[in-house]
Amino acid sequence: MPQIDIDGANSKISADKIQGQSGTTVTVPTGHTVAITDSGGLTLAGTAVNAQTLVASTTVSGSAVTSISFTGLDLDTHLSYLIEVETLGASNDPFSIYANNLQTATDYRSQLHNGTSTTAGSESANNARIGYTYNNMRGKTTIDVSYATGRYFMATSRMLRQTASTTFYTESSGVFKTAELVANLTRIDLTHSSSGGFAVGTKARLYRRI
Repeated sequence: MPQIDIDGANSKISADKIQGQSGTTVTVPTGHTVAITDSGGLTLAGTAVNAQTLVASTTVSGSAVTSISFTGLDLDTHLSYLIEVETLGASNDPFSIYANNLQTATDYRSQLHNGTSTTAGSESANNARIGYTYNNMRGKTTIDVSYATGRYFMATSRMLRQTASTTFYTESSGVFKTAELVANLTRIDLTHSSSGGFAVGTKARLYRRI
């Protein structure tokens, strides 16, 4: 029969349910936290809730590279990924995002909006452009990756980069693959349009949410 067990020596209470005594809210007082020790240990409406979990990270070293790849992924299970790219540009050129090493640019569509404090622009194209680097300048691109209905690959990004020591450029982009993936997404490539476009010091991290 269900009951409450109190273990005073270990400051432990065992119970199946917690509910408000005088209302419908259970409050954790200021200065206190609830620590979840296992990944997936908290569920909301039947779905596991987690803080972001770092899956992979890389820093370009030795010499500049054209592509940064994340492999061994499982979007069918994880549902979405977050990619952070701290760019150091070796050229003034865009970079693209590709699913499962399918790198035919015309199989994707992109839409972007960009600008500075004095200019603004937009572009729609038959490619997979998701970000941009500026030669010898720093930037930060944050990319969200998920499926639309079925396995239609989609990515959206937000970017801030320097164009000079005191001027900045912002851009938001969206990319989708025009045909549905035939299998689970297990690989993502960030491929620069310029050979060696990601300079030494560029960092990329991929997180999963569940």
